[in-house]
Amino acid sequence: MRHTQSDLVHPLFVERWSTRAYTDEPVPDRDLEAMFEAARWAPSSFNAQPWLFVYTASPEEHDRMVRILVPANQAWAASTPRLAILFTRKRFSHNQRENGSAAFDAGSAWMSFALQAHHMGYSAHAMKGFDHEAAFDIGGVNPDDYAVMCMLAVGRPADEDEPEPRSPRKDQRDMAQPLSSSVLQGAESAS
Repeated sequence: MRHTQSDLVHPLFVERWSTRAYTDEPVPDRDLEAMFEAARWAPSSFNAQPWLFVYTASPEEHDRMVRILVPANQAWAASTPRLAILFTRKRFSHNQRENGSAAFDAGSAWMSFALQAHHMGYSAHAMKGFDHEAAFDIGGVNPDDYAVMCMLAVGRPADEDEPEPRSPRKDQRDMAQPLSSSVLQGAESAS
């Protein structure tokens, strides 16, 4: 078990891990739907829920998504049972004003998705290494209306070691930066 600076933190947050080694066990639609449902309940500005997940449902769709990944991500994500692309609407639907919280809100949806996946025994892994322009074509999404946030891989984590070594920071599953590096009391300066 990873160690936290507070014994009040729920293990779901601490034990979640973005693996790069998956089994070939399929992710049933019903399970994937539960992850999307968890994301649907994420908080968002004006409850706008600006996120849009476009996911694979066939081998052909999966192959199309794999092809837009950078080679380092293709090396491990090609065998992942499910892939998705996360977009966010740039404007509020109720007044067409720019939604300055859209990326933040999509991050909340992603975290809800990832925690639900972990709760169900899956691992979800977000990736930025892909052809962002091609993602709009694959998703059938208009880049004037949406921004692309990330691609996601989801499946059952394998017991085997991950493919190639990660950077020293990423290779340490139980290493999180100390709380003092990201939280300040009152008006203290971050300098």
